[in-house]
Amino acid sequence: AAKENYRAATRLGINGKERSFPPETLEKFFTASLSKIDRGIEKAWNREEGILSTYFINQVTDFTTIKLEDGSARKNAKGMSCFRADAFRQIQLPLFLEGPVHYLRTQPERSLARELAQKIKQSALYDRQLGMYKVNAPLDDQPMEIGRARVFSPGWFENESIWLHMEYKYCLELLRNELYDEFYQDVKKVFVPFFDPQVYGRSILENSSFIVSSGNPDRSLHGNGFVARLSGATAEFIHMMLLMTVGKQPFFINADKELQLDFKPALPNWLFTESVRKNRLFHAGCWQDIEFPANSFSFMFLGSILVTYKNPARGGTFGCSAVSPVSWTIEELSGASKTYPADGIRGEIAEQIRARKVRSIAIELA
Repeated sequence: AAKENYRAATRLGINGKERSFPPETLEKFFTASLSKIDRGIEKAWNREEGILSTYFINQVTDFTTIKLEDGSARKNAKGMSCFRADAFRQIQLPLFLEGPVHYLRTQPERSLARELAQKIKQSALYDRQLGMYKVNAPLDDQPMEIGRARVFSPGWFENESIWLHMEYKYCLELLRNELYDEFYQDVKKVFVPFFDPQVYGRSILENSSFIVSSGNPDRSLHGNGFVARLSGATAEFIHMMLLMTVGKQPFFINADKELQLDFKPALPNWLFTESVRKNRLFHAGCWQDIEFPANSFSFMFLGSILVTYKNPARGGTFGCSAVSPVSWTIEELSGASKTYPADGIRGEIAEQIRARKVRSIAIELA
């Protein structure tokens, strides 16, 4: 009732009046709000699976019929009796990937995040045949009243398919929680560029809305991508690439109030080249053949700056024996180059990089 009254009162706008509240009042409100949210999260855990549930059915178990003055039941526009619910019984729907994604986004303690990731891989959300993550567990025994997902065949559209945007959201949260081992165990199965085009059914340079999971009765469709588009999944992919290559916050203001640039890549050793490669790349305003050295990894930073990590020891950049940047060689637009220590990208040179006034950067890892 409070929600409906609020919506009715604000449907055409708000009056714009302002009121001041002491900090103690706001603190009390926020503390109560957090407490309620925490209680809700605690109630949402699927105890059997050890995973957060996303959606629920609330069945009315007790009600009072609303009556008119003459004692007859009040009817709605369809002639059905009106009633007021007095009690509910909550039923958890089968698992959806969405709830765990939102939970991981809150950055829980890492051991909790890791435990949840392990539970998800053991659950019906994980498609063992494809090595991917489904948008939901099977809904076969659920009523049609839960919504449109129930209408589709298993593994198709919004019912038990690999909904790429949601799967990428999940992988992004693995990265944000620094669960690098778990993330890279899945990459070759969940990232479209690693797919077999014959199975995927389209170019691996192109995303899909959904991929048919192994839950679909037509085995010939398993792994096929449908409804190609470059939307949410692409945004998540770019975000993951940024975390993999430069870290969460490459630019920051240091203690001396200067702009500083610092890369914290999270790359496994198998992503570095094993031999010299030559690739055609649109760079510095034209197509050109660029040679990439062995034991290197390259990417575009800020859309126009070619960055190459040189990794002679072929170590990963995360974990106990990680390699990290020790020096930067920066090529200016004029073609001149200058080398800096890893912690020396600050002030004017950092501002030049942010303004895209350099052509390329070579970073030595050790």
